Amino acid sequence: MKQNFRFPWSAVLAIAVGFVVTLGYFIPSSAPVVGGTLASLGDYFLQVGVVLAAVAMLVGLINLAAVHWTRFRTAGENRLGSGVVVITMIATFLLGTIDYFWGWLEDPNRSLTQYVFRHIQLPVERSLMALLVVILTYMAIRMFRRRMTVYQAVFLGVFMVVLLGTGLDIPYITDTVKPWLSNVWAVAGTRGLLLGIGLGTLASGLRVLSGVDRPYGG
Repeated sequence: MKQNFRFPWSAVLAIAVGFVVTLGYFIPSSAPVVGGTLASLGDYFLQVGVVLAAVAMLVGLINLAAVHWTRFRTAGENRLGSGVVVITMIATFLLGTIDYFWGWLEDPNRSLTQYVFRHIQLPVERSLMALLVVILTYMAIRMFRRRMTVYQAVFLGVFMVVLLGTGLDIPYITDTVKPWLSNVWAVAGTRGLLLGIGLGTLASGLRVLSGVDRPYGG
């Protein structure tokens, strides 16, 4: 009776590369026998990973352009938006190509891509932030119409203090309370989120290295 055995080559390769790169961080390059070899292999694998990530991003951009081009050619509700995406991608690529061949990438006064970033992307981001403030204000007004919990009261109080301290020059609030909320509580919350993300990434990496999760196939 003939049996077919599929050896998980992709899993073995991913686990081996991950362990080599991880050991390269814990074993110094000055260590005898394996120190220099692990450091060299780790750097090589990282360089290959950066190149593969760039190629994967390029393939993703090409696929995105192809999908929106197909939607633009077929009549539909999203035809206008897909056309804007395709035209924007082509224009950005052409401007970046001109900057590269004419040597304007390092000159902020002549770079076309930096001009687009300063005069198009930054205003759009600021408009989105302004829209976020409007939405938060609307949510705060709606909270007055319903039964307010402790968490809603805290959110509303912090929001009003930050809003008034940013838009108006109010003594004690602008120079004391608002900086205290921004530099202490907001920074502490951000660091907590970053620590949570780091621990989650570490746990996911250990599961991949141990073969429990196999997002790479095999």
